[in-house]
Amino acid sequence: MLHPTIASAIRARQLIRFRYHGVQRLVIPLVYGLGSADGELLRAWQLTGPPRAGSRHGWKLFRVVEMSEIAVAHGRFTALEIPPDYNPDDPLMTRIFSRVERHVESGFESQRLRASVPPRIVNEPARAQPLRNSLRKRS
Repeated sequence: MLHPTIASAIRARQLIRFRYHGVQRLVIPLVYGLGSADGELLRAWQLTGPPRAGSRHGWKLFRVVEMSEIAVAHGRFTALEIPPDYNPDDPLMTRIFSRVERHVESGFESQRLRASVPPRIVNEPARAQPLRNSLRKRS
């Protein structure tokens, strides 16, 4: 079952807060998908939470079924806050619902990041752009 708060937070580049194994955490959500045996997974960069190997910050893989009190936190993240070793094609996920993608332009990685959700997940109608006659001569 797709968790809409996680997917929309990734699209909007918003931090999320949740409880995991009884402990409150604040993360940068980067990849949300389905693992082969683990169900829904969230790959995130943890900003606050219990230390592991001496560090509170770092890459974490969360089982969504074990997350509770999931909410968008105040604050957004930028490309500069995403670690350089980020892989949008997380090898532990067999299907990706939502992720922040890196753009490659002219062989160099762009500083721009784009959040994406496959169209099969988000069913939003396309917005029509107003037609403008840019060739019309002005008198």
